[in-house]
Amino acid sequence: MLVHGESSDGQLGDGATSSNLLREGWGLTGVSLLQRLQTYPTRYVGRIVCDQGCFAVKVDADPGPGVEGSQHVQLAVARALAHHVPAIVPDLSGAPYVVDKDGRRLTVFEDIRGGQPTSSAPTWHRLGAILAQMHALPTVSKDFAIPVQAAANELDQQASDYPFAEDLRSLTHRVRRISDQPAATIHGEVNLSNVRQRPDGDLVLLDWDAAGTGPIALDLGYPLICVFHDEDLTWHPDRAAAFYAGYAENSTGTIPSPEQIFDAALMHALHYLRFANTAQRWARARYAINQEARLLEFLARTIGQH
Repeated sequence: MLVHGESSDGQLGDGATSSNLLREGWGLTGVSLLQRLQTYPTRYVGRIVCDQGCFAVKVDADPGPGVEGSQHVQLAVARALAHHVPAIVPDLSGAPYVVDKDGRRLTVFEDIRGGQPTSSAPTWHRLGAILAQMHALPTVSKDFAIPVQAAANELDQQASDYPFAEDLRSLTHRVRRISDQPAATIHGEVNLSNVRQRPDGDLVLLDWDAAGTGPIALDLGYPLICVFHDEDLTWHPDRAAAFYAGYAENSTGTIPSPEQIFDAALMHALHYLRFANTAQRWARARYAINQEARLLEFLARTIGQH
């Protein structure tokens, strides 16, 4: 039985084309879409059922250079943290994906059946622990897809699109001062839209497109403003404290300073201004800046740096 979010004929995306690729590339027959998991302008992820079982399929119409090599990052992390990374299902030739005649990239993954976890302190504590384990692994050859200096340049260029252009430009120096070290293999976008929970409770990180070697501060900074502060400015200190404690308790390397984590949080908050309610996201970034002293003290306390 198909669920809300399917195409009208129960097919994946454009129907016959995707189904034919799945049959030719992976030998999957009788394919129907169970659920549309994520939808973006140029890509989507769907959960399918077929004669061979259930899988997740990502169709990317415009992978871009930043995505190239992401499957190798995912495979490298999966070798050490298999339960926390979705397995890539190779095609019949052993390749991790197939590109069709129009340049679209199809990737097939194992089906994670447990659903999305609740946004609770225990969930975020476990996510902090997973990141600490990942950061202890050898770095990969692919760089993180959003280099700090490139992100700062992009913000400078985009500033004129906003009524707060000068205020935005006054903040980009804070992005530029984010240090490259300590570095590790980072995910870069740990939020619950990118997390699933297996039936046994293990958490699984999804969407490895941007992952690569980069500043650890970017992983630790991402949720500080973009997740632990709602767009209505509600602050969730219990979840934040659990995340940073889970990381600190399991970290075996150098932890970035609170100042580095805050600047990285600001980079993410500014980078995502253009993807949704810009006014609310700008208000959230400004609110975090106004609360910077409190947040730095909070970070120092929760990650054990004083």
